[in-house]
Amino acid sequence: MDLKFNQSSIMSLRQRLIDTILAAVTFLAIFQIVVLLIRAEHFDDDALFFRLGVQIIWPLAYVFRKYIHYYLKAWLLLGAGYIAGITSLISFGLEASALLVLFSTIIGTVYLINMRAAIGMLIISTIPVIYFSYLASINQLPFSPTIYEMNQTSIGWITKMVLFVYAIVLILYTTHHFFKLLIQANEKLELQNKEKTEEVYASSTLLSAVIDAIPFRVFWKDINLNFQGANKLFAQDAGKTSGAELIGESDFDQNWIEFAEDFRADDREVIDSGKPKLNIEEMQILPNGEKIYLLTNKVPIILADGKTVGLLGAYDDITSRKLLELDLQDAKDKANLASSAKSEFLANMSHEIRTPLNGINGLINLCLDSELTILQKEYLVKAKYSVNSLSTIINDILDISKIEANQLALEKIPFSPTEVLNSLLAVVEPSAKYKEIQLIIENEVDEHLIVTGDPTRSLQVFMNLVSNAIKFTLIGSVTINMKWRKDSELLEFNVIDTGVGISEQAQLTLFDSFTQADTSVTRRFGGTGLGLTIVKRLLELMNGSIQVKSEPNRGSQFSVSIPALPSKDNTLEEEEVDQEDLFGISILLVEDNMINRLIAEKGLISDMANVMTANDGLEALALLEHNEFDVILMDIQMPNMDGKEALLHIRESEKLKKLPVIALTANVLSHEVEEYYQLGFNAHVAKPFEQKKLRKQILSVLASQS
Repeated sequence: MDLKFNQSSIMSLRQRLIDTILAAVTFLAIFQIVVLLIRAEHFDDDALFFRLGVQIIWPLAYVFRKYIHYYLKAWLLLGAGYIAGITSLISFGLEASALLVLFSTIIGTVYLINMRAAIGMLIISTIPVIYFSYLASINQLPFSPTIYEMNQTSIGWITKMVLFVYAIVLILYTTHHFFKLLIQANEKLELQNKEKTEEVYASSTLLSAVIDAIPFRVFWKDINLNFQGANKLFAQDAGKTSGAELIGESDFDQNWIEFAEDFRADDREVIDSGKPKLNIEEMQILPNGEKIYLLTNKVPIILADGKTVGLLGAYDDITSRKLLELDLQDAKDKANLASSAKSEFLANMSHEIRTPLNGINGLINLCLDSELTILQKEYLVKAKYSVNSLSTIINDILDISKIEANQLALEKIPFSPTEVLNSLLAVVEPSAKYKEIQLIIENEVDEHLIVTGDPTRSLQVFMNLVSNAIKFTLIGSVTINMKWRKDSELLEFNVIDTGVGISEQAQLTLFDSFTQADTSVTRRFGGTGLGLTIVKRLLELMNGSIQVKSEPNRGSQFSVSIPALPSKDNTLEEEEVDQEDLFGISILLVEDNMINRLIAEKGLISDMANVMTANDGLEALALLEHNEFDVILMDIQMPNMDGKEALLHIRESEKLKKLPVIALTANVLSHEVEEYYQLGFNAHVAKPFEQKKLRKQILSVLASQS
């Protein structure tokens, strides 16, 4: 828009200039016509009519100037001047008037058209002069009368006088108007400059206001990393009232001099690489000494020619967010410490409870294998039932802890749903018979069906649901229904009981940890309230689901769906055991607890094994120096030397490093068991243990070794 305005102004000046020249030329043209007519009576002039024509063109052009286009007027004036100069050359030679007219025409072309047109006019004006110069050299000039003769007449002097006056008037008149036009043009330029200055000032003021209104700290530096400006927020952080006060200063001149070297290192990296550096977390010191946290972004300032001239930076005060993050991190650290303490507590409690529980369970088993009266056997069976209930509670607590810590891993192996159901029935049938509850089994699954999943955790889910159903049913029945949906590849398991039922309100918190329908349930039926929580969490891990339908005093129905893809391999691997007892197998039993040692020893001896015992790791190593064993059963927590240290000595021995060692311990947390395998234990058996399971594990380890 500014360019168009300037071109319009220039065109207007030229228009006025040519009109001025036309007016001056027209004024003189009238006198020139009269002079030419008078001179025609005394001299023969071959170019008379050309000059008369030219003199007539100028007044006509001036009269009709408003209707003639600028360029046409300009070329008429310039063409007439050229013709006037050439005809003067033809009539009078290199007379001053001819050269003056040509000179004026050439100069006028510069102002009225442009420099290229003036050069063209100069060339076509020089050619006739050269031509007449050539004619003069060969004495062929056509002038009549001669200049000398013309100077002897009054008309000659009148012509020169008129020409002199014309030239003076034209120059004065043109110069006056030209300077007047220059003054007007200068005034316009000054006005335009003032307007532009005001626009620039307004734009600068607006830009400063916009930058100050940005809710971030903004600054910019030159190539030497000195500040060239900043917004108000940044200036306040630097203890200034405006960004202008920072110009020429560096980071070392500010109150954050402690971090200046780091700031400049980042700046230099941005300048040298030509790449931005974003989301930098930094610290800065305010004028009052307070430290704040920043999230800074820096970008290079690159001109259109690719030259880097500085950098632009902006940062946000993230102190509140950072302090919150630090508080959250502190809380997380404390939570991790609490979780570690919890895990350690659970491990210790598990060991301390399982150790005597193993003793109780073992002694009960020993008593049950002896000659007893019917009443004594009944008492011992009830005691064993209590031990199993206590073991279930401990397992529930450990399972929920493993689930919460994301330490529970699932298997994906082929298994038979029917075998899982049979394993379930083997455990729950005695409880149902004990309470005189009818157990109804509806197995709609093909007994030869093999699916892929986690049989252990599936059994745990089923076990919890059926155990709950039996526990909360006083009279009546518990129905177990299992089916496999081929179309959706889901294993469905339904448990329907005629027990106490669950209210709608209680169903809302049914799967929450440590909750039961009401406080009277705990007093009446016992339990931790973790069973259904574990069921829910396990099903979530297996991408399964559970639904509940229940009414108080009318029973409950729990329906479970577990993804179970049909296995490509329809055969299950069966463990092959060459023998059912431990006849001829030499075993070293390392156990510090006298009762647990006695129970394990009696059980192993009853399985026909050869057993030697040690109270701790030191005694075990001493026995290993002089005796040979097929397998070692090693407790972990023992005085003098624990099981882990004893195993390290065994694995370092060239003679003993391949000897199978089974961890027989009350430590059952997943990370503990994983550690035992990493240390080099061949297997793990948790206390309390059943003799059958221990025997099976010993034979399995020996079979794998052979």
